[in-house]
Amino acid sequence: MNRLIHVKETLRKNIEDNQDYPNVEFVLLDYNSNDGLQDWIKMNMRKYIDENILRYFRLNSPQYFRRSHAKNVAFSLSTGDIVCNVDADNFTGPRFADYVNKIFSKEKNTVLTGIPVNHASIKSRDVLGRLAVPRKTFMNVRGFDETMHAYGFEDFDLVERLHRKGLKRSIIRGKHFLSAISHGFTLRIKNEYFLKFAETLYMHFSDPTNTIIIVLYTDNRCERVHIANKSVLHSPVFDTPMGMAALISIRSNEAGSWIKDNSGRLVISWSQGSEIFIQDDINSKITSKNGSFVKIDSTDMFLFVSTVMSEVSNRLVFRGNNRKNITAVNKNGFGKFDERDLTT
Repeated sequence: MNRLIHVKETLRKNIEDNQDYPNVEFVLLDYNSNDGLQDWIKMNMRKYIDENILRYFRLNSPQYFRRSHAKNVAFSLSTGDIVCNVDADNFTGPRFADYVNKIFSKEKNTVLTGIPVNHASIKSRDVLGRLAVPRKTFMNVRGFDETMHAYGFEDFDLVERLHRKGLKRSIIRGKHFLSAISHGFTLRIKNEYFLKFAETLYMHFSDPTNTIIIVLYTDNRCERVHIANKSVLHSPVFDTPMGMAALISIRSNEAGSWIKDNSGRLVISWSQGSEIFIQDDINSKITSKNGSFVKIDSTDMFLFVSTVMSEVSNRLVFRGNNRKNITAVNKNGFGKFDERDLTT
């Protein structure tokens, strides 16, 4: 969503670098972008669409970016025997499609990935999303886990589930196949639910290693997250390959809803009952019988909390799937969309 800045650099280059392989198709899913992607495709990529090399689809309904869902939709719209994810900021390198074909010609029961077996050896997160798998097997495990609503670990999870399914893990060899446009962390998450709909953020610092966060969203949803900090809370970890999730764990995570009553008090309904907060606008805090929470206006802190809410919550799902030895997810279906919302 809203990655025209990268698509302009990578899409044509990737198509041209793989034209020697005759049976390749590029499926581009426009996840309701508002940055001009649709117009740019029509003006600049018509040749490849007419030649059936590029298949462009636009999903007009999403209000925010859901990675797992977007990838599942794109894969479901493809027609190839082997499906391969290439993020918008990635360059495939010359003859990558031919390389993929050779790998699967030798061993069909394979998942080809940019994620090394030893996660500690990861040097960059930019190409971790690159993976290829037989389409039939992808469908059998029901795609990327759509309970992972935000950034991070959906690719790790799929690779691990495919490996448990019996697929051999093959690591992409050759640096020329693993090139990407470098960019900051904010761009990775700016279209996610948190940054689009978070209205107010409150934090309660229990001690140097424990923090409770309350987030109020514009749609009257809210979340309360208790995080345990494995390192100093404000460590500069945004550019590390494993991100914030390497340093923080969630002790509890609860969703609820909020309203302002006639007296101007903040009333939050949690699963265990309601909690009433008195607002102190002078000191920028709210207080209930459970303690005081300071209002956070810092842009950097919003980025920090967004990282926690996405990476760490996704990691919980990832670890849960591993612990339960799960291979297939999304029991109620995956990659669903209303066909009336899909245009070409």
